[in-house]
Amino acid sequence: MSPGRLDLLRVWLPAQPWYLTSGRGPELTKAGGFRLDDPAGEVGIEFMVVTDGTGPGAITYQVPLTYRADAIAAAEGGLIGTAEHGVLGRRWIYDGPAIRFWWLSWSRSSTARLSRRPRVSATRWIPP
Repeated sequence: MSPGRLDLLRVWLPAQPWYLTSGRGPELTKAGGFRLDDPAGEVGIEFMVVTDGTGPGAITYQVPLTYRADAIAAAEGGLIGTAEHGVLGRRWIYDGPAIRFWWLSWSRSSTARLSRRPRVSATRWIPP
């Protein structure tokens, strides 16, 4: 994907009210994460874990992302950026909680163990 997710987050993350600034630009590295696969294949959902800085002062953030083939006018404030995917083409990448679908998917995956029938098609661990 170009630009990469970390490149987009380096710009977006410091603009968030909950970002803990260190007086320098973000020094992000991927620490891990996981994906929830949409059975319909319309939306990509990823929980990306990134660390800002190194050593004892490093701060780790969990950033929920959604990937879509089209822009969502109602979620413009949650847009992190756009990127070109080698196979899928242009993707609009949003802050997960800004998208209603993210909340529905998260609540379904959180309660999937309580039901007899799985509600999420697959979950994959994405190593750093």
